[in-house]
Amino acid sequence: MSSSTKILAGVFVLLAIAAYFLLPSGKEREVSYKPAEVNLSIDSASIVKIDLQHPGKSVTIENISGKWTITSPIHYAANSSTVAELISGLRKFKAGSLVSSNPEKQNLFQVDTTGSKITLTDRSGKSTSLIVGKTGPSSSEVYFRLPDFKDVYLGEGLSTWVINQDLKDWRDKTIFSTTSDSIKQLAFNYRKKNLVLRRDSTTWKYGEDSIATNIMTSTLNTLSNLRADDFVDTLYQPKTRPFGIKIQSAGEVALNFFPQPPDSSKYFVQTSQSPQGFLLNKWTVQELLRPIEKFQK
Repeated sequence: MSSSTKILAGVFVLLAIAAYFLLPSGKEREVSYKPAEVNLSIDSASIVKIDLQHPGKSVTIENISGKWTITSPIHYAANSSTVAELISGLRKFKAGSLVSSNPEKQNLFQVDTTGSKITLTDRSGKSTSLIVGKTGPSSSEVYFRLPDFKDVYLGEGLSTWVINQDLKDWRDKTIFSTTSDSIKQLAFNYRKKNLVLRRDSTTWKYGEDSIATNIMTSTLNTLSNLRADDFVDTLYQPKTRPFGIKIQSAGEVALNFFPQPPDSSKYFVQTSQSPQGFLLNKWTVQELLRPIEKFQK
């Protein structure tokens, strides 16, 4: 081999070494790729419709005459506090750093078909969508991407727990609601006995017997914000005898409670205010019955 050939071969070796150390690897190219900045200017005050699509389930919530209402897959009043929590997260939501531009990694961050697609529609009819994946390194972060783009980002402000709730948790779970001070009388029909509790100027009484303030306070707090654990949307055929409570506040409201076999761990609840059926756990029901426990003997 001539000296010129040896010099040329040496140059090629040096160039190869330089290329190895100086040129970015495939992984480094992925991280250094800088797409256009994501601008998600979400005006939460103008949102009138929210579509949430998860694998196997979807929910549509619309602002109808100032009230948030589920319009699909059922028509029912929405849980205003849950909707408010989602909108608060959207208002604070900020797009952070680019995580990946590799479509093969979308499943890793659950922003492919396993993710949750949120579509927001404002008053003008303009829609904005994003696909939200799993929780990020901190509980306040999520992985997300825009539907028509491959880039995956970290975003901050949204909670995957709120987004991925079941339909029952988007529904308004109110069975009965009033202020505890407005309740003046409770009439119980329980185990073939009628017991009427009345509030006087200082305390609650059954006949001449006073009822402990702490017991009545706890019961009234539960009753004045009575919320279901679940809903019964099919025709209910009672198989057990109910007990009832008639509440006198601004008007009269009647509640009937049917223990569910086999162990009465749940109660089916009917209210005179609505044809909707509800389910309550036995611990809530037992709290409602505490004021009459000592009068059952």
